[in-house]
Amino acid sequence: MSAMTPNVNNGGKVSSIFLIRVNLFFRLPLFAHHLRKMVSLCVFLVSG
Repeated sequence: MSAMTPNVNNGGKVSSIFLIRVNLFFRLPLFAHHLRKMVSLCVFLVSG
């Protein structure tokens, strides 16, 4: 049983990394939208 645990751990690590990547991929448009809003706000504050 102790010989099996490293495999399970590796599988969990891989799946969590995959989930994080998928999460980032889906959040990227939202993040870009917020970034654009922040940049336009900064430009507005600087120029205004």
